[in-house]
Amino acid sequence: MIFDGLLKYDGENQKSMGLSRYWHPDMIWYGPAGIGTAYGIENFKECAQKPILTAFPDRTGANHQARFAEGVFAISTGWPSLEGTHLSEYLGVAATNKEIGMRIIDVWRRQDDLLAENWVLIDFLDLFLQFGVDLLGQIQTQ
Repeated sequence: MIFDGLLKYDGENQKSMGLSRYWHPDMIWYGPAGIGTAYGIENFKECAQKPILTAFPDRTGANHQARFAEGVFAISTGWPSLEGTHLSEYLGVAATNKEIGMRIIDVWRRQDDLLAENWVLIDFLDLFLQFGVDLLGQIQTQ
């Protein structure tokens, strides 16, 4: 299962995750604004995985328990989907050393036995509130 690979990071080398066992070489990861889209496993590791692995090195998959699938599509979510300590900069916010829980929804499309596409939604409003940053409040005061 992909969650097993995503959680196998040894803290030093992303190769320890064995992503090629789960992802198609030409995979596309569609992340939320602020992270962006990644094309291919290497770009995914650099643009999507590395920042989160660095910012939350003790992260664990949490309650990603709601799982549905039909045909080549699957979806998974739960609250929290990921837990960890904010130990270095993430999306422009310096480390807060706070325990956080992320609300994440993943939608995957499978091609043969590998994941070819992944759409990811992250509740950034909630995440930034946990960092102590009220994004909507900042908009109202401008």
